[in-house]
Amino acid sequence: MPVKRRFLVVASLLAAAVMPRPAAAYVDLSPTIGKVIGDSRTIALVEVVNLDRQKHTLTLRERTVLKGKAGETPLIEQVAESDQADIPRSIVQWAEPGAQGIVFSTARTAIVCIGQSWYQLRLAGDQWKLGLDRPELTLTYYGSVSRLATGLQRMLAGGDAVLTVVPHGDAENVGFDLALNRMAYPALVKVQRIRANLKMPGTVFMVSSNPAYVVGLGPVDETELPSVVSALQTGDATARAAAAEDIRQLTEMLGAARTRAALPALEGCLGNSSPQVRCLAAGTILRITHGHEKALRVLKEGLSSADWMTRRDATKAAAVTGRAGEPLVPMLAGLLNDPDEGVRWAALEAIGTLGPVAAGARDEVAALLDSPDEMIGAADALGRMGPRAQPVPAKMVAMLQSDQTEVRLAALRGMSQIGGKESLPAAEYIASHIADVAEIDAYNMVEYLALMGPIASGPAARIRTVPMPNYAVSQAANWAMNAPSGIPWLGGGSDMLGSIGDSVYAGFVAALGERLRPCALALAPRVIKGTAGSVPDWGYRILNAAPEESIRTIAPHLKDTDKTVRERAAVALGRMGPGAAGAKTQVEAAMAQAQDTREKNLLAWCLHAITAD
Repeated sequence: MPVKRRFLVVASLLAAAVMPRPAAAYVDLSPTIGKVIGDSRTIALVEVVNLDRQKHTLTLRERTVLKGKAGETPLIEQVAESDQADIPRSIVQWAEPGAQGIVFSTARTAIVCIGQSWYQLRLAGDQWKLGLDRPELTLTYYGSVSRLATGLQRMLAGGDAVLTVVPHGDAENVGFDLALNRMAYPALVKVQRIRANLKMPGTVFMVSSNPAYVVGLGPVDETELPSVVSALQTGDATARAAAAEDIRQLTEMLGAARTRAALPALEGCLGNSSPQVRCLAAGTILRITHGHEKALRVLKEGLSSADWMTRRDATKAAAVTGRAGEPLVPMLAGLLNDPDEGVRWAALEAIGTLGPVAAGARDEVAALLDSPDEMIGAADALGRMGPRAQPVPAKMVAMLQSDQTEVRLAALRGMSQIGGKESLPAAEYIASHIADVAEIDAYNMVEYLALMGPIASGPAARIRTVPMPNYAVSQAANWAMNAPSGIPWLGGGSDMLGSIGDSVYAGFVAALGERLRPCALALAPRVIKGTAGSVPDWGYRILNAAPEESIRTIAPHLKDTDKTVRERAAVALGRMGPGAAGAKTQVEAAMAQAQDTREKNLLAWCLHAITAD
């Protein structure tokens, strides 16, 4: 039975004092692949025979039984919540004839891995029906089905397998990623490699920082970059496309400065005969450089191609371009009405991936809220734009009255990220329903309240119980709603929560972003004065909510007459990371005037940190 906790408007220090450590979040308890194997009676590699979208019926066939007996795998599935509901888009996009998946089943339940997402089934009478959404299983595995199948064979034979998963840890924002459906945007997903076997612990929390299991960040190691570059130059089209994507993912994990050496090989692919290779290379180049005329031209040509497959390839590549993709937004908005369904979906996904960069497409996306087939994707894409999509469209508010759970949750996700006074109905909805929802939904709803900030404080004050045992999340949400300019570690509350508290607050800071601007403006002068206390790493990242103002406050003190003040400024800018890139000239000037080796090394570290991307 879930623990019910009073949701206080101002977090109680007494409550923290009597709680020795916060309970784990549901993402912490996500099963490892070793646990999933052990719990499964049957494991089978399957392929799609047919998806009947009218009857909501998916038909599969067994290709290889990896564990258990043949014939025991659920092969005919009802894959919609009800007769009136839509099939989840992730299933529709995957379920083309011949597409492969892995089914892990017991007598009455099953989970299905389709590569970059999972879904659950339950046996109702003699029918297998769609069960609970399981986004947290991306922490169990995230990658190609073929790689998982090979890994499972090795594990079941008693060996080790190196598999890719969504990382879990202090540096990651996985709680918000799951709550906000960011796993639906593959270009936003970062992976790490783990060494998996049947003896591994049962939860991702026990594996995530254990060097016995963690191999490294990214789909490949940085030391493998030369071989990946070689594949760009000598491989077939499939290998070249995969290499371009590997370099893009490494850029997300390590920063553009460490993958820039691949640019000549990527540029060499811009004239490749394969549209997919050309487009993926162009997208990766733009992600690394933040601006490249020829790469941008390749994508524009692809987006306007008469061939639908080329348009789709270019659209998917446009999603990874970051701020360099802004000139592509009008073309992506036009493709929302493309005659090909796959191109339309790819365009909406690209706009959602670009987020605030694609705010210029806000009205075109909002128009899709009228479409039952598109409203969930449109709500998520508008949410990704954040406050730049204000005001919340009235049609999104109306989605809160839907009889479909997924539609209501999409409205909550979108409204909480957009914010503003028009998001108040989402806070009211949460206040009315949170006491009666499942623990996972309660966890997510608390994060939605935090994103809405002070606008949600009134409805939140009426909440008396929350079926979620993680006190750290509730405390951080209270800070976001009620003390947005406060500094949480100064009161001692966050310190009392230990490493889990650090992980939670780090996630909140990353997710709240520019919403923490009042806190950043209050924090910057205190850092310089030395009155900010012992600032945690995530505390310095608050300064990125107002980067220009933070730099203006902090950077001049790099030439302060007091060495201690100069060091405070260097540390603060370095901890901001690439958000402080605007201080590069001032840091370089300070390095030239450094009075000793220690100070010069500190400034060198600072310069490296702010220019990493």
